[in-house]
Amino acid sequence: MSFPQDIFIWLIAALGALLIGLGKGGLPGIGNISIAIYALIFPAKLSVGILLPILIVADIVAVYLYRRHALWYFIRKLLPWAWAGVVMGYLLLGVVQDDAVRAIIGWTLLLMTAAHFIRLYLIRHSVEQSDSSNLPQHSGTGAHRMLAGSTGICGGLASMVANAAGPIAALYH
Repeated sequence: MSFPQDIFIWLIAALGALLIGLGKGGLPGIGNISIAIYALIFPAKLSVGILLPILIVADIVAVYLYRRHALWYFIRKLLPWAWAGVVMGYLLLGVVQDDAVRAIIGWTLLLMTAAHFIRLYLIRHSVEQSDSSNLPQHSGTGAHRMLAGSTGICGGLASMVANAAGPIAALYH
């Protein structure tokens, strides 16, 4: 028995939505697989729009569940810059073709994966350098204004063109 192609596509899309939920629930990076899946089964620009409501619902649930652990200081520093990145991404999506958006999504996902592993390396390196009783509460990398601006803009741009800003925001902390 074979499924009609459209049913198969929607089943894969449902799998992508499940992976987003798992990513928001504590499996970092797995949501990027969803972004790639959606960009492959739908036109690239459309995939960004289809994912947006799913990600908004997932973010609302995550904020509700983890609100006491949010680092609002960092969010306030990044937010104005992230909005600038979102506007830049909006303008970029308005002028590029669908094939270019697919390539941008692919490169963005690769860069976000690299950012994730860089963050893990930095955390591991700081733990090796520190005595476990004297570990800092925060890495301190967020103090520099240029870093906040560039991180916010890159995060906003990555969010707008590929729904993939999480690793950049995590790297900033």
